[in-house]
Amino acid sequence: MGGVFLSVFGLLVPFWKNGNWNPWFSSLGLALISVAILSPSILKYPHKGWMFLGGVLGAINTRILLSVIYFVLFTPFGLLRRIFKMDPLSLRLDEKLGTYRKSSDKKDPHHMEKPF
Repeated sequence: MGGVFLSVFGLLVPFWKNGNWNPWFSSLGLALISVAILSPSILKYPHKGWMFLGGVLGAINTRILLSVIYFVLFTPFGLLRRIFKMDPLSLRLDEKLGTYRKSSDKKDPHHMEKPF
């Protein structure tokens, strides 16, 4: 957690935004890193809160990403298949057929002598 504060808020964001460095975020990151090295048991509850926040954000992002993938990729593909009447699984009913069973090909007995 301290490394994230130090690297993101202390180093990356200041140089991304006008190059102004703010010592507060860097000092907070260094303080968290030093506490983690010297006495890691103190960071038990901040770690639980950080992981809870990460779990909530992960659940939200997962639903957003899966929804975007579904509506951007799968929906147009399915609509195009319906427009062009593609039926690769042969699910449409054909009333002219008496049965949908496809008989298997007859194989000679030598086929079973050496199966591999």
